[in-house]
Amino acid sequence: TGAYTLVVTPLSGNTPGGDPDDQISEAIALGSMTQDRILPSGTIDTPTDVDMFSFTVTAGERIAFDIDRLSSPGIDSYLRVFDSSGNQLTFNDDAAAPGESFTYESYVEYTFRIAGTYFVAASGYGNGSYNPITGAGDTNGSMGGYSLTLTPMVDILLVVLIIFMAT
Repeated sequence: TGAYTLVVTPLSGNTPGGDPDDQISEAIALGSMTQDRILPSGTIDTPTDVDMFSFTVTAGERIAFDIDRLSSPGIDSYLRVFDSSGNQLTFNDDAAAPGESFTYESYVEYTFRIAGTYFVAASGYGNGSYNPITGAGDTNGSMGGYSLTLTPMVDILLVVLIIFMAT
């Protein structure tokens, strides 16, 4: 009995003040992978933040994904790549890009067998099992600024195979 006030506070998800780009449907479009795509200053600003980006590739295209810290000590990053159904294709935590020494940055290369739109997500280590379709399942992770670079690569094995088949 008596008067009371109920205050509901969303914990995560697609809500006002929530994470506006943590799922495939909210991904920031980077375009076709005909050239490097560089996001010079992203930020994982809460422990459950995920930044999702979309890009398109041709069949057989190999892409390098590189997250670099903007400051030291900075973020301990976690990188995941998904298809349009939300299936994780690859992930990385703590790999150095070619020419870089070890840090808590992330780097991975992946060859896409089928042309289409794919997704890459940046988050902090500890927040690596969220659902890319719904944005649910966030856990607390590292925070900080980062840059993200997507680079089309020459797949040497594919080039050799094409040369071999042409002769």
